[in-house]
Amino acid sequence: MIALKTPNALIRLEGLGRATLALPKAVQRDAIRGDIEHVDLIEVRSGEKVTVEIPVRVSGNVFPGGVLDQQLVQIAVEAEATHLPDGVNVDVEGMEIGTAVHASDIALPSGTTLVTDPEALVLHVVAERTTDLGETAEDETAEGETAATSAEAESA
Repeated sequence: MIALKTPNALIRLEGLGRATLALPKAVQRDAIRGDIEHVDLIEVRSGEKVTVEIPVRVSGNVFPGGVLDQQLVQIAVEAEATHLPDGVNVDVEGMEIGTAVHASDIALPSGTTLVTDPEALVLHVVAERTTDLGETAEDETAEGETAATSAEAESA
């Protein structure tokens, strides 16, 4: 059960006098209780290449005034069934407005090849949204909260 909570977990199945390796393809859960109702598995062999989706993890802060817009949270890769990566990291520290990262720009672990379109946009840095008065959306929210607090204080 714990293995089914981990993406791309390689499971060893034993029975009928032999052991085999499998990857979960689909897991169906009860909508209310969350219990597992059904699991589809794909049998794999050691050394066999399989295509899986792995998460894109982002770290760091973009340049002030910019906002990170992540288009893809997972990318498809092909790797050996017994050496599947748990994800890829993208460092956005100091990226300026207009910077884009495509699937082909992501460093993949050795033995892993990209299946997702290399030109697919994974993330980019856009300018922070401003109002007609040149204030950012965050400034507007802060001013609105201050005004609401002041109005409550006056009415009390």
